[in-house]
Amino acid sequence: MFKKYFFAFLISSMSLFAHGIFYNVVEGAISVHISSANNISISDAKVKVFAPGGNLPYAKGYTDINGNFAFMPDSAGIWHVKVSMSSDHGSHDKEFNIELSDDYKVKDFDKLPIERYLGILSILGIIFGIFGAFSFFQRKKTIR
Repeated sequence: MFKKYFFAFLISSMSLFAHGIFYNVVEGAISVHISSANNISISDAKVKVFAPGGNLPYAKGYTDINGNFAFMPDSAGIWHVKVSMSSDHGSHDKEFNIELSDDYKVKDFDKLPIERYLGILSILGIIFGIFGAFSFFQRKKTIR
C-alpha cells in the first residue's frame, strides 16, 4: 500500500518541474555595446556578425534597451560586425572587426579614429599648455 502511494506521489511531483524556469551560465560570450557620440545607448540597432571568412551572418539581431548585443564565437580569428540603425534623418551604418585569440578572448578590435589619436592629441595639448604657460610668465617678466 505504501509503495502505491509513494509511486503516485513521485509521478505527480515530477510534473511540478515541467513548468519551472531553468538556466545555465556560459562563459565566453562576446558583448558589443552600441552608443551615440554623446554616450547614449542605442536600442534596437540591427547587428550582424560574420565569422572569419564567412559570407553569411553567424549571428544577427537587435541591441537591447541598454545598447548591448552578445554572441558566442566558435572560432578564433577576425570577426566582422555590421551595425545599422535608422533615425529621422536617414540610416546610419558602422562596420568594424573584432580579433579573437585561440581561447575566444578579445585580442583587439577596430577603434574609432578619435580613440586611436587621443593619446597623441593629449600629449600635444599638454605640450602646448606648458609652452603657453611658459610664454605667459616670460612675457609678464619682460613687461615689468
